[in-house]
Amino acid sequence: MTTHNQNLPRVFFDPSEGPDNFRYALWLPQSLLDLDRIGVELRDGTQIIIYADDGRELQATLEFDRCCDGWTARPVGAEPAKSVARQSEDVGHT
Repeated sequence: MTTHNQNLPRVFFDPSEGPDNFRYALWLPQSLLDLDRIGVELRDGTQIIIYADDGRELQATLEFDRCCDGWTARPVGAEPAKSVARQSEDVGHT
């Protein structure tokens, strides 16, 4: 059951892609298609839902990264992006 606002636009993300430990990259082909479908001018601070192939969904805020010349998503109220991805990869490993 998803508790996110169902009216927010959905944008694909890859949990292993991002410019730092706090944001996910949204310059992947599927992400760019989803961003194009939003139909409004993208701005820093726009609220979205990011979704991954593994079924993960997070509410996030859009941020433009000038160094990478692309949009990123900062999860709202979550641990740093890469630590969340690492934890899910480490499950079952000792």
